[in-house]
Amino acid sequence: MTSPTSEPISSGNLQAGPADLFTVAERILRPFEKFAAIETSGGIVLFGGLLVALTLANSPWAAAYSSFWSTELGVRSQWIDLTRPLSFWINDGLMTIFFLVMGLEIKRELLAGQLASPRQAALPLVAALGGMVVPAALYLAANIGTATARG
Repeated sequence: MTSPTSEPISSGNLQAGPADLFTVAERILRPFEKFAAIETSGGIVLFGGLLVALTLANSPWAAAYSSFWSTELGVRSQWIDLTRPLSFWINDGLMTIFFLVMGLEIKRELLAGQLASPRQAALPLVAALGGMVVPAALYLAANIGTATARG
């Protein structure tokens, strides 16, 4: 014989208490918590979003996808009009927050983290400079002598 708390919640078991609902919620959320604890999970989510965006932008639904990003979103009243396209809120709003958080993270690493010693900071610094110089050099090499060479 099983106890009432170990029975699964279904439409036939209407006497489920808060503890049962907590157990079910915990069972559902546990995989998401494990995924969020992995360092690379953010990159996996971004890569998945990239694949979805590329697929939608190059599919028969491309017009609907484009109009989604131009959907007006915001607050409008008698005194103010803060409605802008969704792409504006992403590009100017969320990206500002992203770069603020990244700047704070870099500052923390430089002051007290793994980049505090010049020896440990050398490789990431060279990689960051290369990440700026190499794309610029490739662009110039591909556009040298053209009207778009100034970028």
